[in-house]
Amino acid sequence: MAFEHAVANYVQTGSKDQFKTICDEAIASESCSNLDTRRLLRLSLDDNFKPAMLEYLGFSKDKISKTIADFCEDKAVVTNGTQKMDASSSDEAIKVKNDDDDDDDDEVVETNINDDDTNVDEGEEVEIESSEAEKEFNKSSPGVVNSLIQNSILVNDFDSAIQAALHSKRFDEALLLASCASADLWRSTVAKIVEYRSKASPYISIINSIMTNTISSVSTTSKLEDWRETLALLCNYEHSAFEERCAELAARLEQDCNYEEAATVCYLCARKTHNVIEKWFLRHKYSTPAEIQELVQQLKILESITNEQINATIPEISEIFYQYSHLLATHGLLSTAQSYLSLTQLPSRSAKILADRVYNAQSN
Repeated sequence: MAFEHAVANYVQTGSKDQFKTICDEAIASESCSNLDTRRLLRLSLDDNFKPAMLEYLGFSKDKISKTIADFCEDKAVVTNGTQKMDASSSDEAIKVKNDDDDDDDDEVVETNINDDDTNVDEGEEVEIESSEAEKEFNKSSPGVVNSLIQNSILVNDFDSAIQAALHSKRFDEALLLASCASADLWRSTVAKIVEYRSKASPYISIINSIMTNTISSVSTTSKLEDWRETLALLCNYEHSAFEERCAELAARLEQDCNYEEAATVCYLCARKTHNVIEKWFLRHKYSTPAEIQELVQQLKILESITNEQINATIPEISEIFYQYSHLLATHGLLSTAQSYLSLTQLPSRSAKILADRVYNAQSN
């Protein structure tokens, strides 16, 4: 049997190539009952399986790049229009007095800035105060903000310049300004932008996790329905504790009966042999000869992936190995049948009879 040759080859050389061939043939011919499991096993046989896992999860790099390219073409049109609007509003720029101007003039400028009815362009949308975050980033007149930022830069007061930019929701300018300042000011600026923007754009929180090297927390904090996205993040950004984070995610998923299959995928990524086998037995009953043979193949392939020997003392696995030994013996593969029988821990009379028959047949 081709599979037994593959097992023998793996035991002798450690090569998984024949296992890959068996999986490829089964997938191509659709000869196994659980093609999805076989596909998972096949991609997991590769040492660098994460790119393939991303494809399996539905995250194609080429497709995503194409989608973003199309989006950027549309975005460019909108951006150009916005730039024209900004340019036209620059005519309203207000010059802020220098240090040699009198204090009264300075007070007038400050009063105008804080007056909600001052410097609002005709047709400009005025936001109603609804939250502390919106108050902090309330819009101000473009001309006033330009002058405030410019003069803050001239006196090397980047902290004030950043506050003016944040106050008017000029987040890109705030980041540009922060890049010229200290590391602490950069971090605080990013934190404020993330706090505000993450409410409308959840991916901002993901970016922040990547920047702050806290991506590992997604395994315990993400929504279960977003498990694919979470696993994709771990595949790309969690390097030191990838398997541990996958196990954490799987443990959360298996608490909900709606995510049993998802938990199996995560346990496979975590290389948790026992948990994967447990999920297989929960999802399917292996009773026919074809199903038994298919399961044994999956168990041996899984063993090669995780480098962890299958625990044959588990009653369900012992029973499967016994049934498989019986199949091998009926096909005359006595030595192979004996090798699987030696793994079983069944105390039943039928198992002992089969062991004696195989032993006596080999002796003759």
